[in-house]
Amino acid sequence: MGLLSSRTVRPKISIVLVLLIGGLLSTGCRLFSTDLGRITEHPFRYHGQEVTVQGEVASVRWIPETGTMGFCVVDGADSLLVLTQAPVPREGERVRIAGRIHRDFPVGTSDRIVLLVVPRTAGGSGDVDR
Repeated sequence: MGLLSSRTVRPKISIVLVLLIGGLLSTGCRLFSTDLGRITEHPFRYHGQEVTVQGEVASVRWIPETGTMGFCVVDGADSLLVLTQAPVPREGERVRIAGRIHRDFPVGTSDRIVLLVVPRTAGGSGDVDR
């Protein structure tokens, strides 16, 4: 038999596949985007969950209630307010961003559904891919 018999190769391939699938599942929320419409239609379902969304940046502004910058991610007719302490993208730019959904977040005179981006250094996975 050669150096690579089927008895030694199969277990190694199995281990690699298990590690690969496990890695994909553990980062699944970052690999696939959640539809903005689903979040806005079912905020209770997504509250507290980490999601990845994508869309076009609009309405970049300072949010005095939180002391952070904010912007809207727009995808078609749906939009979501994103709060971050990281540098914000420019209006019109397409982004893919991860963060945690919070419903009934007080902004201005109303409560809104927001995506709160937590910096990686604080244990979160929030970042903006451009």
